[in-house]
Amino acid sequence: MDTLWLSSPAPALRLWADGRWKVNPAAARWASDHGIADAGWQALARELVATLRHPDPSSRGRIAFPGSSLELDWTSVWLDSGWLAWLVLPSVDAARLALIEQFGRTGAWERDLRTGEGRWDTHMFRLCGFDPAGGVPNFDQASERVHPDDRDRFRREHERFGEAPGRYETWFRLVLPDGQVKEFHSLCEVHPGPQGRPVRMTGILLDDTEGTTRLREIEALTAKLNRAVTLASVSVWRIDLATQRIYFNDWGYQVMGIPRPPDGLTLEYMRSTTHPDDRDAVLRAADEAIATHRVVDVEARYLNQDGSYRHLLTRRVAERDAQGRAIALSGVSLDRSAQIAEREQAQAFARRIDMVTNAAGVGIWTVDIEARQGEWNEQMFRIYGLRPQDGVPSEERWAQELVHPDDRAAMQSHDEIAERGTQQGLQSEFRIRRASDGEVRWVSAWSRRESVNGRLMAFGVNIDITELHSTRAQLRRVQERTMLAAESAGIGTWERDLRTQASQWDAQMFRLRGHRPDGPLGANDLRDGSRHPDDVVELQRKMDEAARDGSELEHEFRVIWPDGSVRWLATRGHVQRDAQGRPERLLGVNWDITERKRAEQALQDKAAAEQASRAKSEFLARMSHELRTPLNAVLGFAQLLSADIGDPLSLAQGERVERIRSAGQHLLALIDDVLDLASIESSSMPLAHEAVPLQAALQDVLQWTRPQADEAGVSVQAAPTAAQVLGDPRRVRQVLANLMSNAIKYNSAGGHVWLAVERGAWQGAPAWTIKVRDNGRGMSAAQRRHLFEPFNRLGAERDAIQGTGIGLAIVHHLVKLMHGDIGVDSEPGHGSEFRIVLRAAAGAAALSSPQALPASAPSIPVPTAPAAPLRLLYIEDNPVNVLLVQELLAHHGHVTLAVAVDGISGVRLAQRSRPDVVLVDMQLPDIDGAEVLRRLRADPALAGTAIVALSANAMPEDVSRAREAGFDDYWTKPIDFKAFLAALDRLAQARLPGENIGFLPTES
Repeated sequence: MDTLWLSSPAPALRLWADGRWKVNPAAARWASDHGIADAGWQALARELVATLRHPDPSSRGRIAFPGSSLELDWTSVWLDSGWLAWLVLPSVDAARLALIEQFGRTGAWERDLRTGEGRWDTHMFRLCGFDPAGGVPNFDQASERVHPDDRDRFRREHERFGEAPGRYETWFRLVLPDGQVKEFHSLCEVHPGPQGRPVRMTGILLDDTEGTTRLREIEALTAKLNRAVTLASVSVWRIDLATQRIYFNDWGYQVMGIPRPPDGLTLEYMRSTTHPDDRDAVLRAADEAIATHRVVDVEARYLNQDGSYRHLLTRRVAERDAQGRAIALSGVSLDRSAQIAEREQAQAFARRIDMVTNAAGVGIWTVDIEARQGEWNEQMFRIYGLRPQDGVPSEERWAQELVHPDDRAAMQSHDEIAERGTQQGLQSEFRIRRASDGEVRWVSAWSRRESVNGRLMAFGVNIDITELHSTRAQLRRVQERTMLAAESAGIGTWERDLRTQASQWDAQMFRLRGHRPDGPLGANDLRDGSRHPDDVVELQRKMDEAARDGSELEHEFRVIWPDGSVRWLATRGHVQRDAQGRPERLLGVNWDITERKRAEQALQDKAAAEQASRAKSEFLARMSHELRTPLNAVLGFAQLLSADIGDPLSLAQGERVERIRSAGQHLLALIDDVLDLASIESSSMPLAHEAVPLQAALQDVLQWTRPQADEAGVSVQAAPTAAQVLGDPRRVRQVLANLMSNAIKYNSAGGHVWLAVERGAWQGAPAWTIKVRDNGRGMSAAQRRHLFEPFNRLGAERDAIQGTGIGLAIVHHLVKLMHGDIGVDSEPGHGSEFRIVLRAAAGAAALSSPQALPASAPSIPVPTAPAAPLRLLYIEDNPVNVLLVQELLAHHGHVTLAVAVDGISGVRLAQRSRPDVVLVDMQLPDIDGAEVLRRLRADPALAGTAIVALSANAMPEDVSRAREAGFDDYWTKPIDFKAFLAALDRLAQARLPGENIGFLPTES
């Protein structure tokens, strides 16, 4: 409140009940002009206080100035333990009275909180739109003028103000009778009575409409400028020359990659980020800007957080105090590191910033049409290159000498304003030839005629737009290049009027939908008609949401081309608003993302296929485990029955047990083949790619198949070879064993099988061809066409020959996986010849690790050295498997067996007993075999213990994972007794002093 009356241009006298007084500067100036001393004001204050203390005081009146003939009109309001008296002085001239009337935007009021009676000065009635003749309205009547959106809050605040003495303020809007809406700021004070309760409220009402409107305009302009600066990626900065610190806008700190510091950055830090070669140029630019009034540009490199440099064009100008001393440097920074198109846009934006930060020179002229006299401001003379002391040129000189000859005819329209007095404003652009140097410049002119104080006057402005004209031409070229770049990149631009829903498209938008820009269908037709039906609702929802909330539009949708094909498009857009802040239009771009969508779909399909493959592998592993576990019992106990010397079987019982064992072996072979085939088809079978000596592989295969050949009465002949092929050692043997087994199986007593290796070529590279030929039954052409189909035995299932029909399918896949080829020649009654072609290995290669022999192979030799004691711990939860091992080792006296039924108890038992060997089942009820291994290896006391996995999980990846985890070996179930016992004997022998037999991995 004090600020208000002290800064008022109207004289005012502040009075306190204790006799103190104070005048505002306006009253002090009047008193000084009229020789009024403080004693005069003191006497006037005493007289006014006496009047205001009267039991029935008046709030206005006239009083003679003590000791003078001057009389003053006064109006008072209660203010903070006293009064404020507004004075109307007799010497106020018309201009001062007009100023007081203008200050009448302020009104004083008072209200008795007990009776509700109020008092207003004359300004209150005018401000609130009430007729003084109707008296002061009560609070309810007055509050009805408050804007509906503010009324409830205004009444609540008024009620709250009246609850306790004190000073308060509020803001609200009034709706005047003529419909105008005004913004008001109300300041009030609640005064207590003798008992301390509120009894009276006094206040001042200030019409703040003009200030509020201006503030909103400034805020809107500031927001637009901030958006423009942010969108243009411009760093705005200011250097305080006193503190030597620099401050950036948010974008500036974001570009540097650092958080906004509360007190800016030191110049020393900024200069440390400047490239060493550019520091002197930056310092010279700062010195030049401080020493001159010019805008100074410099281009320099600045260090990024990642160690790279960004090229910045920085523009600076000095800020100066009232004495003209430089106090700061203000500037902008534009990143010049982007490609050419972005650089050109940045340069154009820099020019616009330059126009904003440097006041444009505007020439102003007036012409008194009747007197034919004109006036120019200084900028007009500067634009035309004339000296002000030479006066305003005549119209003839202006038209004949200063206007460019090619534009003089167009400028006759300006003469029409002066001679005919047309009231319509005229805008034009033309060229001039400056008088001082003859330079041709472009000028933009606005002019109109108006009546001023009864005289016809022409007014106008001239602005030098030479740079702007050049910029327009350059901008047109930039726009043309931008349109060409967007069209080349396949980007279409669109615009939608949110009021009419009408759309405008460029040509690329039509092409993105498979239509010609000059076709029969327009943008509005194709906008909705080309969308995929499944995407219409969601796209419309996104656009409505962007229009409603002003949010950014981002969406991907499908369109249907005229040929029926479906394409994917991406759209991005933002909302533009009108002057009232309402959404006016949507602007955006479209581009084709079909290839990206196809790539994403391919990745999803690949992921789904990989997931399916993993699921299949997991299923195969479970199947292997579930099938091998019961077979372990079948084959194991069959072997125990056959080998039981203490209770031998009869001949008939032995034959029956042998049939059980044979059937079990057949089922095991079938399981292995099915799992191999499934692994191959799911691409989950790991294969080595190394040199494989064929001689060693053939010897192993001949050894495996010799019992089968002897039993069938078939002779086998194989030529020695030194050939080496590229492949997987185990799978090469599997292929050869299958072909040799078939050649024997489908032959007859007295038949022959020949095996040979010949040098050749395959796909332009050296290769070896392995031939397996027999003189058995042979195959017809029809049978050969279905030879490699799984489970197709080509009619052999009607004979007594056992088989699954899977072996050749596996052979075919394995050969292909090893980048080889397989062929066959066969005729019924003349036998068959299978040919396997594998690439030749270049030079000698290391032999692969020894592989396990099939169950039908000869027994693994048991070392003849004396058996050594062996402490064995078997961690197994299946009681049948435990019983089988216990029975098997019952007659193997040098092995002491301990059993644990789960992983945790097995680890504890091993740590207590420290066995020589631990056999671990991989699937235990509490922790798996891998965790058992990890805990055992973590105990240094068990460093010399051999840890072997014994599991029904026979998939190759299971075996590989176990060995990589650190198992010494991996034995599979069903257990082959001879191989199992031989391996235990080797382990026991290796523990004898002085022995170094080694640990040979054996698959049981």
